Amino acid sequence: MEGVERTLPAVEGGFGLLANLDDRSPQTTRGESKATAQDAVACFICSALFPTSQELRSHVWFYQDEIAKLTAKIHELLAHRGQHLNVSHQTSGGHDDTERGYKVIGGGHSASRDSGSPARGGARDKVPTAPRWITMRGLSRSRRFECPHRDCEGLQRIFTRQQDLVRHFTTHFRCNEFCQYCSTLFTQASKYMSHKCTEEGGKNRSRYFKMRIEALRRGAKKELRRSRANLTTIAEHNCLWKHICVEPGRQDT
Repeated sequence: MEGVERTLPAVEGGFGLLANLDDRSPQTTRGESKATAQDAVACFICSALFPTSQELRSHVWFYQDEIAKLTAKIHELLAHRGQHLNVSHQTSGGHDDTERGYKVIGGGHSASRDSGSPARGGARDKVPTAPRWITMRGLSRSRRFECPHRDCEGLQRIFTRQQDLVRHFTTHFRCNEFCQYCSTLFTQASKYMSHKCTEEGGKNRSRYFKMRIEALRRGAKKELRRSRANLTTIAEHNCLWKHICVEPGRQDT
């Protein structure tokens, strides 16, 4: 099921090491005057050595953030590819489900199907009409807090505040977030942001969750802005073609 978190088997020495970084045994905790290379804390993923637990945390957090950035980049590239597939689909009139699976902005319908009547030939056959739900939303500023995601098409998800829309949009934002405290992988940002697990870790755990939640919120805001920009661009494109091609055709009928 989409967005459902998966519990992964705990791996000895894996990401769970952050929960116990401060629980170093007396054999490895020594005075500063007797500090040696053996006091260093090792990363169990890449075996790199760090002089303090805090530096190891920074190392792990850095790569967690890199994973989030790369995942967002993948979504951006798929969205860009989906736009090209959408244009190709409208031109060819095909109905390939594989191409439709990559589309970010619905549609792929011809002008005749969107208008509810057969095309009358001429330039009107070639009007690249935006999907009906985009045309209906148009560019109305009074509805600027409506969710632009395709999963909310026709559901009238309208919010009175921008922050409420962002909070809702985290249900659409895909991620690959791993909680080292409960060994669970989350693919939906809102699930990770609201999940509750063990209270172990104290302040370190709280700081870690706060940092990851803020990173996910920034990613959701960025994708929301991109989705709304795509929606506006297609609506403007549809309006332009309507005035150039469709309106003159109506005068001839």
